[in-house]
Amino acid sequence: MPSTDKGANLETQDRTAGLKDVEFDSATKRFQVKDFSLSIWALIISNSIPVVGAIVFSWDVGLILTIYWMENIVLGFYNVIKMWMAKPDLEMVGAGKKSAGLLPGKIFIIGFFIFHFGMFCMVHGVFVMVMSQGMDSGFDLMPKSRYLIGPLMILALPIGLFSNLWSIYGLSLLIPITGIFISHGISFYENYLGKKEYETRSQSMQMFQPYARIVVLHVAIIAAGVPVMLLGSPMPLLVLLIVGKTLFDITLHRRSHDPSRAGGAGLFQRLISDRIRQNLPIEKKNDE
Repeated sequence: MPSTDKGANLETQDRTAGLKDVEFDSATKRFQVKDFSLSIWALIISNSIPVVGAIVFSWDVGLILTIYWMENIVLGFYNVIKMWMAKPDLEMVGAGKKSAGLLPGKIFIIGFFIFHFGMFCMVHGVFVMVMSQGMDSGFDLMPKSRYLIGPLMILALPIGLFSNLWSIYGLSLLIPITGIFISHGISFYENYLGKKEYETRSQSMQMFQPYARIVVLHVAIIAAGVPVMLLGSPMPLLVLLIVGKTLFDITLHRRSHDPSRAGGAGLFQRLISDRIRQNLPIEKKNDE
């Protein structure tokens, strides 16, 4: 039947939509680039900057790991914007609240993300600092200041971490971090705004979306970076680390923007939805 064939074709297109960037050539038995999106090309270019730095300016693995760590901060920055634009959780809307009544909860969740993600990044940053500089390098992660009193003491760790990293690497961080910021900005414009991902993601889904990428990617980076560091950052291994990170980055990027995978945060979405369902009084409809 024509209608059945048409429906089958649409279903096939939906399943293969996420694979449009790469196709398999049966003649050569190889995967070939078909049509990389602008955001993936931007990702490749921004990841190429450390390769140039390693070859031309002799960047070591400590600097490269620091650049990759600072990418977390850029990711968190854009995720705050995404959370603000994302829809309130469907369970909250189902509880009978109006849009204006959801604003305080939305602000609270964003504040919680900034605090939790920030602490996550700081612990990760300290680990990278110790890995690259050693415990006996003499860095001070808790600067003393008469302005950092009371609740403001929580800012001592990030200030100390950033000031130490800047004193060690300085201007070497500016170009790669700028490239990363632009790359994520292009992805934000192309995918989140252009493809209207904000219409299909709840705020809780978007809140947890960066964690999956960071945990998987940076465990792999650190695991590969340790032997490179122990061997004194030999050039071939350093370039191999960067190329491996780039390929891994492309894979995670494509998965995070695949609608069938719920933005790469399906498990976290189910967990937070269950929690919301347990604690919010959902209005019951009278079926009589």
